[in-house]
Amino acid sequence: ARADLPLARRSGRCRLRPAALPHLATMVVLAAAVCSKKGKAIVSRHFVDMSRLRIESLLSSFPKLLNSERQHTYAETESVRYVYQPVDSLYVVCITNKASNIIEDLDTVRLLAKLVPEIAGVSDEDSVRDAAFDIIFAFDEAIAAGYRENVTIPQIHTNLEMDSHEEKLWILEQKQKEKEAEEERKRRQAEIEARRASGVPMRGGLGMGSMGSGFSNEGGADRDASIRAAGGALFESSPGSATARSGGFGAGSMGSNSGGVSGGMKLGKGMKLEKSRKRDDFLQAMAREGEITAAALGGNAAAAQASTTVNVAAEPLSIHVRETIAAALNRDGGVESVEVKGDLVLCVNQDAYARLHLSVADHNAPGFQVTSHPKIDKKRLAAESVLALRDPSQPFPVGADIGVLKWRAVTSDDGVLPLLVNCWPSSAQGQSIVNIEFELQRTEFTLTDVQIVIPVPPGDVSVSQIDGSFAHDRTDSVLVWSVEVINNENANGSLEFAVQQCPPESFFPVEIRFASETTFMPVHVAEAVQSESGQPIRFASARELRAKDYRVV
Repeated sequence: ARADLPLARRSGRCRLRPAALPHLATMVVLAAAVCSKKGKAIVSRHFVDMSRLRIESLLSSFPKLLNSERQHTYAETESVRYVYQPVDSLYVVCITNKASNIIEDLDTVRLLAKLVPEIAGVSDEDSVRDAAFDIIFAFDEAIAAGYRENVTIPQIHTNLEMDSHEEKLWILEQKQKEKEAEEERKRRQAEIEARRASGVPMRGGLGMGSMGSGFSNEGGADRDASIRAAGGALFESSPGSATARSGGFGAGSMGSNSGGVSGGMKLGKGMKLEKSRKRDDFLQAMAREGEITAAALGGNAAAAQASTTVNVAAEPLSIHVRETIAAALNRDGGVESVEVKGDLVLCVNQDAYARLHLSVADHNAPGFQVTSHPKIDKKRLAAESVLALRDPSQPFPVGADIGVLKWRAVTSDDGVLPLLVNCWPSSAQGQSIVNIEFELQRTEFTLTDVQIVIPVPPGDVSVSQIDGSFAHDRTDSVLVWSVEVINNENANGSLEFAVQQCPPESFFPVEIRFASETTFMPVHVAEAVQSESGQPIRFASARELRAKDYRVV
């Protein structure tokens, strides 16, 4: 760089900028333009301080200097040189000073002449005028402060696209949140209609957040035992508090064996609701838009269509345990952070059972910080493991989801994670080969609806080996690897695919989504009892773990 030409930042590269107008003699390309054969300017980009009248005057003089008998494509006046190339009925012209290197100027004008038809499509006045700004931006990528940039046409297109994998992933997440919110609205509407049909009045809550989304079922006493085994000393530390989260109710076990129910429930040791999973709408929307084939959805699409809303008012109480896990895994296989949040949610469905207390077990697992709602009697919870209101005469609100207990834990121990994912990008024969594998580290967990979302560059994706199914979303440039169930019998899997060559960073961050009926906190409700009579109350219960912000970064 010349000492008298200060540096300026533009498009992520250092470019030269003239310090002042007296240095115009050092400039090479004064202006680049597309004009008609009569010298009418259509698009012009000047790189020095020149007025519009000066540019139009130079371009209008240009056709008068042309000589059909001359073989070269430049013309000169006393002050400037015109280097040009015909493009159909137009001219691409570079106006330079006479001290410039004409060989380099010819290379520059050839590059601009290739860019114009690629951007405008058709080299006529209307098309060029419609694409004027894109052409100017392309000229700026090819020429910086009057000097030719060492760039190719594909690099210019890449710079103009300003493609961002992070932005695409963010847009994908926003679409998913919108779809989940729509599903929650429909589920809530169905619950309200069910309560109206059963004659249950709607009342306000205790000032706690309502909860939203459907969940899978929990088993009976055997499932509780496995949950207690999966809990325990999972974490070494017990940091700050967590926000209460919401949730609807799926299938679950009951506090007693008495009574009959309808709506897909069956009796046993406790009562169970028939399992129904809510399928991710993302793949279905892609199939409707033609981005993927219906075969990529597998049997899950039919299962999602067959999903029905459970009538939570069928039992006097509904109890739900929900957890989310967020994890940041590094590319070397280590773990940067793990955070687990959860809450226990109570919903009273009938007025007659609004005055009650719950006997809970296994709610003080090591490593968790556990807090209760401000209106819960904390002394009784600590002494008797009983969840009850401080004022025994006050009933729980009817028809509202109440988060009575919540917990949180943070660690960096990689042994806590149920699922490990490794991504290995490499280059060979002008392609990027990506190998991804998963491993179920905690075999007591059964993971369902597993999706591994990998950012990919634009273009075709060639999958050579896969355990499960995949969907290529060309719009958002991601590859979605889907596995229906990961358990002790299907603890490992791999995917290999090839794309056009790109940096390894293009395939990160990798997002992992899954659900499980096993939670880290083994808390469960042992009994629900009426406060006044001491009679047991039947209840439906549900339990689910969801991955949220679980990524390889």
